Amino acid sequence: MQRIRPTDGSSLALAGLYEVWKDKSLAEDDPAALLRTYTILTTTATDEIGRIHDRMPTAIAPDDWEQWLDPTVKDP
Repeated sequence: MQRIRPTDGSSLALAGLYEVWKDKSLAEDDPAALLRTYTILTTTATDEIGRIHDRMPTAIAPDDWEQWLDPTVKDP
């Protein structure tokens, strides 16, 4: 099995979005009142990955992790 990883062996962070939706028609303590959703953002595959599929997850560079995870950032 071939593994896909950074050539330097470092960690890989993928761009994703997460949201929790509340169904206001259900009771506060009803476990079904919260719906957790997520998605992985994709981009056009590089030549290396393109052999496997035409899309690939969007990777976030380590220098950008802090900004990507900062909930106060509003500028897309």
